[in-house]
Amino acid sequence: MDASALQQADALFQDAEHPIVLYGPDVVRGRSAEATAAALRNLELLLGRERVAYLGPDANSQGARDMGVLPTRLPGHAPVGDAQARAALKRLWGGDVPEEPGQTYSQMLRSAAEGELRALYVMGADPASEGRWAAAALDRVKFMVVQDVFLTETARRADVVLPASTYAESDGTFTNMERRVQRAPMAFRPQPGSRPDWEILVDLARRWPAEGGNEPSRRETRKGKRDRRAQSERWVYASARDVLVEITKAVPQYAGLTWDALGEGGQQWPVDSAYDPSRFQMVTPPHISAEGGRSFFLAVERFLYDHGTLMLSAEQFRNMLIEPVARLCPDDLERLGVSDGEMVRISSPYAAVELPVRADQTVRPGVVALAYSLPGAPAEALLGPEGPGITVNVAAVGK
Repeated sequence: MDASALQQADALFQDAEHPIVLYGPDVVRGRSAEATAAALRNLELLLGRERVAYLGPDANSQGARDMGVLPTRLPGHAPVGDAQARAALKRLWGGDVPEEPGQTYSQMLRSAAEGELRALYVMGADPASEGRWAAAALDRVKFMVVQDVFLTETARRADVVLPASTYAESDGTFTNMERRVQRAPMAFRPQPGSRPDWEILVDLARRWPAEGGNEPSRRETRKGKRDRRAQSERWVYASARDVLVEITKAVPQYAGLTWDALGEGGQQWPVDSAYDPSRFQMVTPPHISAEGGRSFFLAVERFLYDHGTLMLSAEQFRNMLIEPVARLCPDDLERLGVSDGEMVRISSPYAAVELPVRADQTVRPGVVALAYSLPGAPAEALLGPEGPGITVNVAAVGK
C-alpha cells in the first residue's frame, strides 16, 4: 500500500463520527498474520477497543474466543503468560494451567504432516475436506477422535467418532460480535445416539483426570485445607446452566451473568473488562508479490449459502447455494482470451483446479476470487498449508 492510500485512510478515520474496523479470520492467517494482528492491536489503542471487532465465520466465534480457544489466550482473553490469570484458574480448576501457547489450526496440521502430532481431537471441523495435503496430514496421526454432528471426511478417518447433537437439540448460549451473550434453548430432542457437546466432554473428563492417573486432587482451598476430591467429583453438571455458572467464575467478563437474567434479549459484557494490550507495537508487514511466474493474487471469500456440510444436508437450501465459479475482472478475462462461462485452470504450489469463470466488476485487476466450501474445496486446496496471501496462475482450458 502506498503512502497516498494510507493518507486517504487516515483522513477517513479523522472525518468519521463513529469509525469501526471489522476484520475476519483470513487477515490474521497466512504470511501477514503476525503483522496484521499487531496492527489491529494498535488500532484498538488508537480508536478504542469498542471500535475494532472480530467478524467470525460462525455464529458463536466470539463466545469461543471468550472461552480461551485461541492458543495464545486464556479464558477472558488474558495472555497465556499472565501468571495472575493462570493462578486464578488453577484455584478454580485445581489443575495446572499451561504457561506456553499452544498451536493454531494450521500449525497443528503442519505438525501432523511432519509426523510430530501423535493424537488429535477434532470438534466441529473438517480439515480432511481442505485438500489432499490436509487429508494426508491427518492420515499420519496415530490416534484421532472426531466429535461432530455429521460423518465428515475427517470423521471417516477417525479411530473414534462421538456423535454430537446440533445447537438446536441442546441448551446453550451464543455470544455475538457485539459481545452480547444470548440464550439458545433446546428446540428439538436430540437424535438417538447423539449427545450435547458438553455432556460428552464431561464424561471424558471424569474418566481422564487432568492431573494424571486417578489420584485425587490435593490442591489448597481458600481456607487452607486440602481438597481431596477425585476428578470425577469435580465434573458434576446437571445441565448447560451449571456450565454457565462455571463460565461466570472462569471468564471475568461473564461474572454475574445467570441463565434467567439473560432473558430474551441477552446481556452485553463490558468492553472495558477486556484485556488491554497497553502499548503500541512496531509493525513491519512482509512484502508479498507475484512469484514463480504466478501473476494473480488469490482472494478467498466466505458466503452464508456455501456448499458446506450443513447447507448440503438440507434440500431447502439447494437453490440458494452460491455458484461454483472463479471470478475475475472483465479486463483480465479479455487479456486471458477467456469468455464468461468458459473453463479456466487455476494452479498454486499445492494444487491445480478447473472452474468456470465469471466476469465481475467488483474484483480488482490481478485478482482471482473464489469462495470457501465449494464442491471439491478448490479454494482450500489452492491455499494449502500456507493459507491466505498466495499467488496463483490462471489459464484458459483447451486454448
